[in-house]
Amino acid sequence: MLISLLSLAAVSQAQPVVRITVKTGPYTRYRTPVSLDISAFPGRTYILYAVNGRERKEVPCQPEPGVVPRLWWQLEDEVPAGATKQYELQVQSQETPSTVPPPVITLQDEQGSLTIQNRSRPVLRYHHATVYPPAGVDSAFRRSGFIHPAWSPQGKVLTGIHPKDHYHHFGIWNPWTDTEFEGKTVDFWNIAKKTGTVRFVEFISRTQGAVWGGFRALQAHVVSGDKEKTALREVWDIRAYQGEGMQTWDFISVLNCAGESPVTLRHYRYGGGFGFRGHPDWNNENSAIVTSAGKTRRNADSTYMRWFKVAGTSGEGKAGMLVLVAPDNFNFPQPIRVWPEKDLGGQVFINISPTKDRPWTLYYGNEYTQKYRIVVFDEDISLEKAEALWNDYAHPPEMTVSVK
Repeated sequence: MLISLLSLAAVSQAQPVVRITVKTGPYTRYRTPVSLDISAFPGRTYILYAVNGRERKEVPCQPEPGVVPRLWWQLEDEVPAGATKQYELQVQSQETPSTVPPPVITLQDEQGSLTIQNRSRPVLRYHHATVYPPAGVDSAFRRSGFIHPAWSPQGKVLTGIHPKDHYHHFGIWNPWTDTEFEGKTVDFWNIAKKTGTVRFVEFISRTQGAVWGGFRALQAHVVSGDKEKTALREVWDIRAYQGEGMQTWDFISVLNCAGESPVTLRHYRYGGGFGFRGHPDWNNENSAIVTSAGKTRRNADSTYMRWFKVAGTSGEGKAGMLVLVAPDNFNFPQPIRVWPEKDLGGQVFINISPTKDRPWTLYYGNEYTQKYRIVVFDEDISLEKAEALWNDYAHPPEMTVSVK
């Protein structure tokens, strides 16, 4: 999560030592990712220390280049509300092997998919090559640009694709259903209609690191016809953070119009947007869904939430995921679509649907960002912990900086 810079002293030409104070505020922090704008501190190597009195302990950190370069690190596993953490950052002009920490979050690209790993344990797999449905099924149900599997920290699979009841479901994916483009109705979700689909185009970046690793991928929302046309461009920014126990990763979607024609995501009861299809073993007897509003599978559909939690038991055991919604997302708190307990034998499908109760028109020249933080776990976590994790995500800690 990006942290705003509240104060900054003048920087001399010498290599600076930067003092950083982080205040947790009224919320407990759980291995929270934080970052600092380092454009005023150019260097080749950054060494960060946690300072406690006379004690100094090196903390893994990771620079991220860009128009506004940032330095990332994480707070400790659990930092209580009202705490203050002190850090010291040394900026070096030279890079030596001893000062560059080895990557903890790594990437493995093979057979048309990119897998993010945390200490060699798989976190999620992104499919950039086209995946076809099972033999004998209409090839219209093919797609690229989706996540499957997503794994729990102990390696249990959480997602499913191409279920017999809905061949157009793809693990974790983000198309839109009822849209208007240049006078046409286009469905990017129900791809068997053959009016539209979503495709991977290219990787913008791929990153391995001591704090986080992931990728930025460009995807095209393509309108079908005698001559295909791209209506929307979408960038997925997916990054997983290091740590043990619960696994955290961010899902950020940035949409923009591919040309001057606007795209309207119409008000539609099934909506569109972030979709999750659960493990095929999950049903109404061995899985459960709950939202921040206390709704369950019996009454969650068409309600509004800041987060939802789903957990189920497969042949591998019990595991689940918590999806946190950023408060600056469109139509926050966002509407949710949840299949009732009795539908299709209790199979699990959840869709965060920002357009479930209102339209959303996207105009050329603007960017439209939707941000979600995913926390995956084995067994289960309490509702109190889920709410605390959302507060940690939604309300960043305060950071002040001075230069020694």
